[in-house]
Amino acid sequence: MMNNNIPQVKTVKLLLLAMEEQQQAMFKMHSTTNYQVLDASSGEKPELVIVDGDSPAGISAWLKAKGDYPNSTVVHFAKSPPSVTAPHLPKPIKFDTLF
Repeated sequence: MMNNNIPQVKTVKLLLLAMEEQQQAMFKMHSTTNYQVLDASSGEKPELVIVDGDSPAGISAWLKAKGDYPNSTVVHFAKSPPSVTAPHLPKPIKFDTLF
C-alpha cells in the first residue's frame, strides 16, 4: 500500500558542459538536492544545462547548448556575468540555493 500523503520529489536532469572534471565532481558529490547529472552522450534531454563560462569554450559552448537543447534552461556559470544575455549563475556555487 502506498502512502499518498508523502510528497513526490522531482529529480532535475542536469547536464554540465565545458566544465573541468574537478568542477563536475563537486556537482556529483553534492547529494542534498535531488538531481541527476547526465552524460552528454546519454541521449536523455536535460531540464537544466550549466555551461562553465570561464572555460576556454565558454560563450561558444553556451551558444551551442542553446541550439542543441532548445527546450532546456541553459545557464552561464562563471565568476562574472556573460557578454550575452543569458541566465547567469555566479561562482562559487551555493548548492543549497541552486534549485
